[in-house]
Amino acid sequence: MHQICEPHIVHRDIKSSNILLDENFEAHVADFGLSRLILPYHTHVTTELVGTLGYIPPEYGQAWVATLRGDVYSFGVVMLELLTGKRPYEVCKPRMSRELIGWVQQMRYEGKQDQVFDPLLKGKGFEEEMVQVLDVASMCVNQNPFKRPTIKEVVDWLNNVGANRQTPK
Repeated sequence: MHQICEPHIVHRDIKSSNILLDENFEAHVADFGLSRLILPYHTHVTTELVGTLGYIPPEYGQAWVATLRGDVYSFGVVMLELLTGKRPYEVCKPRMSRELIGWVQQMRYEGKQDQVFDPLLKGKGFEEEMVQVLDVASMCVNQNPFKRPTIKEVVDWLNNVGANRQTPK
């Protein structure tokens, strides 16, 4: 979406319910109702605040600046959802565990990253790959948009997850 369309499209509402799978489990982004075009030689679009709580990048929520890297942030949240089995923001939880990104970052800081994974995913033999995806997701949700990867970098990294995996003989 970011690389193949000219001018580029900022989706502004990347979330798990807007990513659909076809019969071959190929992902397709849906619901372009909030999307905006970024003209050539522009880096962002200033716009009204729209989107879904928990997926909105900080720079968009604070300054109403939508960028391609804001969509990367939102995609990072989707990856964290997949890995943890948790929603991005839970109102009924205690303040410290209400926001998924903050909770994951705190667990990683405390050396407890193995505790963030959804118990249904554990023990399936893909723990290394889960950590690799967690690393990519963590880069995507960096508070500083200039330190976030491009979507092309994210795709390249995800395509290489498990590349060093030994196949059983």
